[in-house]
Amino acid sequence: MRNLADSAAREAAQLSANFGRLAEILQAVRLGEATGMSAAEVLRGRVADLNSQRVGMMKHIAELDLYVKAQHERFPAEISRCSALLISGPQKIESLRIKLKTYQRDRAAMVERLRAAGLDDEAIDRAGVTPGPSDRAEWIAQIEREERRLACAKEFIGSAPLFDLSLLQGIV
Repeated sequence: MRNLADSAAREAAQLSANFGRLAEILQAVRLGEATGMSAAEVLRGRVADLNSQRVGMMKHIAELDLYVKAQHERFPAEISRCSALLISGPQKIESLRIKLKTYQRDRAAMVERLRAAGLDDEAIDRAGVTPGPSDRAEWIAQIEREERRLACAKEFIGSAPLFDLSLLQGIV
């Protein structure tokens, strides 16, 4: 939202810089003719009006800043929890992906260690090789859960300053 507002403000400023002076003079001349005032008087009045609007906008911005600060102070635990998740989550997911990537190699290494210890294939089957298929399935499920939690945390932080608490349900 902020990026769109910034883009709109930049475009408006550029448009004003490119064509504003000419438009303001033309408007002042027309208004001056209609009211019997000079173009300079009309422009002075316009400058005063714009300054007044700017002061009003600065007041509203200050009020919005206070609101944003108050909202952040209302939800410190939730913001902290989401921030921590945004930092630790990608590392946890990457760690699990590495386990998935090395799954076959780790299984083969375990089989080799068991053979080196003197076990035959039947004994290895009875003992079980780790990591096993259930470990792999759990890693995949953990990755999916972490990705969902990360997405919810990003959405919650992105919902600032209103902070949609319903988004936290996906983090639990």
